[in-house]
Amino acid sequence: MTDDTRAPRPLLVVDGDSFAHRAYHALPKSIRRSGGRGAGAIVGFANFLLRLYSSEEPRAVLVGWDTLDAPTYRQRLFPDYQGGRHFDPELVEQLEALPAFVAACGFANAKAPGYEADDFLAAAVAAEERRGGRVLVASGDRDAFQLASERTVILHPVKAGEMARIGPEEVRARYGVEPRQVPDFIALRGDPSDRLPGAKGVGPKGTASLLRKYGTLEGVAAAGRLLAEMEALRLYKRIATMDASAPIPDLPDQTPTWARAAALAREWELPALARRLDALAAAKPRGGAPPSGGAAPTRKKAAGPAPRQGRTRAASRPFTIATFNINNLVKRFPNLLAWLARSKPDVVCLQELKTAHEAFPEAALRNAGYDAVWRGEPTYNGVAILSRLGAPGPGTACRAIRAMNRAAISRPP
Repeated sequence: MTDDTRAPRPLLVVDGDSFAHRAYHALPKSIRRSGGRGAGAIVGFANFLLRLYSSEEPRAVLVGWDTLDAPTYRQRLFPDYQGGRHFDPELVEQLEALPAFVAACGFANAKAPGYEADDFLAAAVAAEERRGGRVLVASGDRDAFQLASERTVILHPVKAGEMARIGPEEVRARYGVEPRQVPDFIALRGDPSDRLPGAKGVGPKGTASLLRKYGTLEGVAAAGRLLAEMEALRLYKRIATMDASAPIPDLPDQTPTWARAAALAREWELPALARRLDALAAAKPRGGAPPSGGAAPTRKKAAGPAPRQGRTRAASRPFTIATFNINNLVKRFPNLLAWLARSKPDVVCLQELKTAHEAFPEAALRNAGYDAVWRGEPTYNGVAILSRLGAPGPGTACRAIRAMNRAAISRPP
């Protein structure tokens, strides 16, 4: 009898253009591939994708792409939308090549005239949530915050190599609105990067206040507010709303084809990338995904207890326990989330929360894949124990923590 209680793996959906642009501008233009063509965006995006796959262990990957040579419905509705953007020809050429790399890895692409990468993200989230799955959406565009839900977390880059995990609680903390209100928020506040002007004289705080009071843009109109601008604001909201009807391929569970991707990297004369892919191809998969790396502070390994006599179980892997003197949970919470995502410890003991009991971010930690019991104190101590949801192994500490009497720790002082 085997015991595998790991949570179902999520679908990973990636805004390809967003991270390819970042890679192109971050890496030297001296990185070249066969034929003397540019390769910085390809190498940077490839390394990002492999790192993300290793850390998140998704069941499947979909990468969405813009179509640069065809206008979108947003541009037809509002000709100034994203006006003035010009891309280097070398970047455009690499954007055209990258879907071939994604496909060589065994992952899926979504690209179609008239749609943006954002729309494919929304379509994939809607489809996966309908089937009861979880989704991770990697995007550098804050428009994607409208997709956050109890089942969907946004992975948003905050600095080199670090991703913030954005769920509904984080959207509320950043903008003062619910995820479903993000398109209304963008319409009212405006978005300079997309050349959406927003409502005159209404800034972020005013926008959040209007939406808390009236709920939606239509609620603002029904209250007789901003009527002179309402036609334009409705247009901006439509532009800011991701189109979940965009066409996407079927997304069954995938098995990476690292060897095929390595062959493509060698064809492109990118030897370092090819070696990395060869190593992944040679590695023994863990649960259908390559092993993830990352060291944890004060990290221990402990074997689970022996199975009871008379029962046969597959041997469980060791589980990892980490202790973390966090010294102000609220202040260092983004760093904690990034570390949890990178290192994936099974059990974490947090000390010196310095956070009020009722302010403990339980929902955000669940979005990150961790259950928690805690006792908060606003000034000095306060402790918490986190356990990774679905952590493997029979009779592990993770299961004991989830089964314990939560009141023993979580009763407020």
